[in-house]
Amino acid sequence: MRMMTRIVAATLFLATMGCGGSGLPKTVQLGGTVTLDGKPLSNANLGFHPADKDGAPSVYALVVNGKFLAEAVPQGKYRITVRSTVPPPDYGQPGGIIDSSVGAPKAGTPREPAKGAIPDKFAEPFDSVEATTDKLDLKFDLKSK
Repeated sequence: MRMMTRIVAATLFLATMGCGGSGLPKTVQLGGTVTLDGKPLSNANLGFHPADKDGAPSVYALVVNGKFLAEAVPQGKYRITVRSTVPPPDYGQPGGIIDSSVGAPKAGTPREPAKGAIPDKFAEPFDSVEATTDKLDLKFDLKSK
């Protein structure tokens, strides 16, 4: 029984090793700074969306104090987006007819953007980057107007 367990374990180990290659794409690190109107951006997600690979997943990096690091980005060309991680003040409140007035906005009241919100135009691709080698000095200087 013990010998059989060793054979099964060895077979599983060799099966997971494959035949020389892992089949996974080579990855690089992308890092740097993001500013909005000259000030370091915080509470944001920087999105790297594949420009040359249909159906490939996007990679996201959290922006804190103006800095970001995406550690495992498959090599390729990416379009860049930025979105806030701060929900609007009335997030989670009902948007239709409201039965309760406790802490809820009045029906039909337009939602206000979160304080220090990132302009919506950056939710669409606004720049691109070629990820062929590690790049830790990328700079994205966003302008709200």
